[in-house]
Amino acid sequence: MFLCQIVLYDENPSEIQCYFDISTLEKIEETFNRLEEQYQNKNGIIMVGVILSSKIDMNINLCCNETLLHYYNAEKEPHHLVSVRDKNTKSDEVIKFWVATAHEWTKLPKRHLIHQEQARHAIRYFVQTEGQLTAEIIWENPIPELNIEENHTSKLNDDSRKNTFDIKDKEVPF
Repeated sequence: MFLCQIVLYDENPSEIQCYFDISTLEKIEETFNRLEEQYQNKNGIIMVGVILSSKIDMNINLCCNETLLHYYNAEKEPHHLVSVRDKNTKSDEVIKFWVATAHEWTKLPKRHLIHQEQARHAIRYFVQTEGQLTAEIIWENPIPELNIEENHTSKLNDDSRKNTFDIKDKEVPF
């Protein structure tokens, strides 16, 4: 039995490069660290999904000091939430963010970036509580900003993809 799956999105972020079945909270951090070690000097920022089920997931960017967390839960309204550094910050600066359901890059206000350490804590909390969001982060609905389609589905249990490593609770093979 596993807690979650971690998926590494390919250079084309709508495609999964590989995924890992995770059975302990420690494996989450270990997998994140190993992915960062592998990609730190190659492609810059990588997007990783933490999937609890086909209806609940959270995405984080690795290989960067600050990241945006994107939460999706088909069973709750609003379905999409993103992290907010400070609601009082009205920055005109934007960052590019890949929205897989829209199959395009979009821009988000830089105010959605939070520190990597805070984001990783939120991921651990998310997994440990089976999909709950930590109150230590401000969350807001990005739908008006992003125009995200509401037919989002996770690629977990998608038979059209191949489990490249087919590992369960083994050391991630980097």
